[in-house]
Amino acid sequence: MVDRIKEFAKKKNTNLAQIERALGFSQGYIRKWDTQKPSYDRIFLVAQFLNVPIDALVDSNIMTNCEIEIIQNFREADDIGKETIINIAELQALRSRRQKAETKANENVPSSAQKIQFPNRKEDAEDEMKPFA
Repeated sequence: MVDRIKEFAKKKNTNLAQIERALGFSQGYIRKWDTQKPSYDRIFLVAQFLNVPIDALVDSNIMTNCEIEIIQNFREADDIGKETIINIAELQALRSRRQKAETKANENVPSSAQKIQFPNRKEDAEDEMKPFA
């Protein structure tokens, strides 16, 4: 978790010592989180200070960096910006859902080779076996 905090701190042009001072933590307090489990309220304060979701600090597998960046941008945007971000996200999600549905529908459509139905008559099979004249 400490490494994730350092990454986000660097993006905000700050460091662990500055975060600790700003939040009233003792010096080296955050570094101890590598070996000691911090309380939820302390993690919350750090996440709030860095303007990132708590999940981003606790488990890097929960959210991708892209998702975290979107959340950070959303939090920094004014009301019009937030509305725009939501609208764009909704439109892109709709486009993706439609595309997935079309892809799935196309998987169920037989190809032209599968559409050809060959007669199942014995005479036709025998005719095909005759040499060309």
